[in-house]
Amino acid sequence: MVTIGQSFTACRDGQIEFIKIRVNTMDPGPQSTILKIARGANTSCNVLHTQNVTINGMGDLTIRLNRSLPVINGAVYSFSLGGSGDAFNIGYSTSLGDVYTGGTLFRNTTPIPTGDLYFRIGFGAVFIPTMGQWSLFIFGRLILNMGVFSIRRRVLV
Repeated sequence: MVTIGQSFTACRDGQIEFIKIRVNTMDPGPQSTILKIARGANTSCNVLHTQNVTINGMGDLTIRLNRSLPVINGAVYSFSLGGSGDAFNIGYSTSLGDVYTGGTLFRNTTPIPTGDLYFRIGFGAVFIPTMGQWSLFIFGRLILNMGVFSIRRRVLV
C-alpha cells in the first residue's frame, strides 16, 4: 500500500471541515482510497480521523470530513491518502523547492523535503457565542424592568 501525504502546521484553533487537493492524473474510472489525519509529521501514528474517499477525476478534489476535527494553533498535523499503485498520482509541486515551510510532503513515512502537495485546509465558521431563546427572553425582561424603574424614579422625584 502506497500513501502520499502532507504535514502542516495549524494556523489557528478551530475545526477542520474539509481538505482540498489537486489530482493531476489517475487511472480511468473512480478510485477508492482512505484519508487519514493524524497529529504529528506523518500518519504512521496518532491517527485522529479516518475516512473512505472516492476520487472521480482529475482537478481539485474537495474532501468534506464526515465529522469536524478540532486542531490547536501551532500544532503539527498531517493527512495522507493511501491506496494501490502510485497513490493515484496526486499532484505536488517540486519545481520551486519547498514551497510550504509549515510542513513536508511524504510518501509512506519518508519525507520528501523538495516538494509539497497542492492542498488547502478548510476551517469551519468561527464560533461566536449567541443567546438562546430563553436567555434572550430573560435579558429582554431585565432591560424592560430597568426601563420601568428608571421612569418610575424620574416621575417620583
